[in-house]
Amino acid sequence: MAAEYAHALVQALNEAPTTAEKSERLSHFLALLKQNGKRKALPAILTELERIGYAQRTRAPRLEVGKEKDAHAAVHELRDMLPDAAEVSPQHNEALIGGWRYRHGDTLIDASHKGALAQLYRRFVAE
Repeated sequence: MAAEYAHALVQALNEAPTTAEKSERLSHFLALLKQNGKRKALPAILTELERIGYAQRTRAPRLEVGKEKDAHAAVHELRDMLPDAAEVSPQHNEALIGGWRYRHGDTLIDASHKGALAQLYRRFVAE
């Protein structure tokens, strides 16, 4: 039940053209829950909304760079490897030593120094 309410709310809010309309739809949603005696379901609905938001964020294309100076080169290398890649703005990731990493859905391209070191380690361990 909470999942259905959460998905319906997300759809209603996504279809709202303005912030005022979103606020009105949210108020209407809360009023319906109260009217139907479903206010106790709010924590479960909130949990589902957080899960939906996380899923949407992880599906969005993401380009991470180890150093800010790597950003320009990362965009060009990504375009060479994946010409159809979605337009993304590089984000700094302190966990990367250098290089870059691109994620979109099930696609991962790891051109980071950290990834290269991990791959080198796996080769040594396998031998």
